[in-house]
Amino acid sequence: MPYRIAMIGAGSFFTDGITEGLCRQKAIFGGSTFVLVDSDPKRLRLSAARNLDIVKRMGGGLTIVAAKDRRRALAGCDYVVTSCEKNRVPYWIRDIEIPMQFGVRQFMGENGGPGGQAHAMRNITMFMDICRDMRDVCPDAWLMNFTNPMSFVCTYFNRYSGVRALGF
Repeated sequence: MPYRIAMIGAGSFFTDGITEGLCRQKAIFGGSTFVLVDSDPKRLRLSAARNLDIVKRMGGGLTIVAAKDRRRALAGCDYVVTSCEKNRVPYWIRDIEIPMQFGVRQFMGENGGPGGQAHAMRNITMFMDICRDMRDVCPDAWLMNFTNPMSFVCTYFNRYSGVRALGF
């Protein structure tokens, strides 16, 4: 049975590994559609080109589609993979610098402490819209999340999102 799978945050190189994995499992995913979604048109275009090359090289039988419109891309999906953040590096730096001004030193500030809390609030706010779209256009889909801070966003999914979700 062919699946419709969307990758939100597809402009990252992480997407290439997902495509390779789908191609390796062509007995399961052959004939499926992999929709690449990213808000940055240049990164999306480059990712689509790389991932089309992967499918061609590996013979995975996937159809690769690039989309900027997330809601349209999610329509009818069986799975939604997320690895997305807005302005990750500049915010991450601030998540470390601001607590440091008050004597709180964090090693990374991504998953815990005050920086992790700020990080969580930004990403949960982003996921509220993604989950709303999923409830509307692909209510039976599984959300497979790779976005940090994992414990915070998965707690949100479990308690408030109204979608089936896993964290990796």
